[in-house]
Amino acid sequence: MRGSVTGGALRRPDSGLVLLLVAVGVLHGPLFPELRADWFRSGDFSHGFLVPILSSWLLWQRRDAIWRAPARPSWTGALLLAGGILQYLVGVAASEFYLQRTSLVPVIGGWILLLWGPARARLCLFPVAFLLLMIPPPTLIWSTLSVPLQLVASRAAGGLLDVVGLEAVREGNVIHLDTCSLEVARACSGLRSLVTLLAVSALLAEGSLLRGRGPERTITKIALFLLAVPVTIGANGLRVAGTALAVSRFGPEAAEGGAHDAAGLVVFVISLAALFLGRRILAWIDTRRPSPSPAS
Repeated sequence: MRGSVTGGALRRPDSGLVLLLVAVGVLHGPLFPELRADWFRSGDFSHGFLVPILSSWLLWQRRDAIWRAPARPSWTGALLLAGGILQYLVGVAASEFYLQRTSLVPVIGGWILLLWGPARARLCLFPVAFLLLMIPPPTLIWSTLSVPLQLVASRAAGGLLDVVGLEAVREGNVIHLDTCSLEVARACSGLRSLVTLLAVSALLAEGSLLRGRGPERTITKIALFLLAVPVTIGANGLRVAGTALAVSRFGPEAAEGGAHDAAGLVVFVISLAALFLGRRILAWIDTRRPSPSPAS
């Protein structure tokens, strides 16, 4: 249901923006020091520093379109805002930082919808939702995801080793070679690359100039975003297989130190190239579709 928000302060975009910043600062400001510490402690989310910068840049890029869009405040935003505040309070009561931190998104989204309406809220949706990628999930979820990814990486590596003719026996996430055994540890599960590549693929999907509209365009963007998952799995399997080949040739030292880190960097660059290639392919497929008619 839509309505008009009374009061001069709420009609002026600048005043509304100031109120939003004050509300976020009061509610979520105390959470940021610990969140920043998590970015330092966890290599998996070291990209978290860039997420709010990129989100702000995306909003800045859209500033003209946002202010040109009709400002029709919607009281539906009050429901979203109340839901975000309730989520925050539940997180405080349960001492669950993830609930507290992620409540930032519905609080900001609900405030924008309440003050400026759905037209402007749609333009702000992606930059605001993008902030979720800076928040580490609970340890339980992280550990639950890492185990299957370790197994998938070891299976992919085992298959690649069979292709190149290197004898290897896989037991779970351990690959036995003639000279030694390699364990696909949690740090090699690919979670770190997956989180970073999901952020990159989200930016690529949002920035793709696709001609389709409605469901077709949405499906294409979702496909480009989810492309990060198979790319990460394939690249991580390639990395583990490459490490096994290097160990069989140069000894266990090839799986440690600078050589291991350099291999990870090379594979990550290959993953980025695969994402950009996927974007080009999906864009080419999009050009093969008939152009939408003005009536549609």
